[in-house]
Amino acid sequence: MKNPRLLTVDNTVADAIEVTLLGTYRTSFILSSTGKLIGVVGEGDILNAYRKGVLLTSQVSVIMNKNPVFRDKLLTQDDFVEIWKSTGIESIPIVDSLGRVLEIQNLRDFFGSE
Repeated sequence: MKNPRLLTVDNTVADAIEVTLLGTYRTSFILSSTGKLIGVVGEGDILNAYRKGVLLTSQVSVIMNKNPVFRDKLLTQDDFVEIWKSTGIESIPIVDSLGRVLEIQNLRDFFGSE
C-alpha cells in the first residue's frame, strides 16, 4: 500500500514532522522493515520529542508510540465513533493477519472534514 502517512523505521523524526504536522490527518503510522505496523506518531509525540531535545536526524522509532490502535476489519460508523469518544483517536489502520496496513480509516471518512 502506497500511502504518504506510512513511514518505516528508517525514516527520521524530521520525516515524521513533515508527514504528521503538514499532512491533513495529523498522524503517521510506522512500519517495520517487513511492512508490519509497529507504531504511530501524532502531534503530541512530536511535541514531547521537541521538549526532550530529540534530534531531527534521530530515527522515528525514538518518538513513536509503540502501541498503536488498529483493527483487522473495517469499522462501522458507530464502532468508530465509540473508539473516538473513548480515546480521541481519529485515524485507525486496518491490518491483515500479518499486521500489514491495508487501509486507514479516519473520522472524516464518516463525517467529512468539518
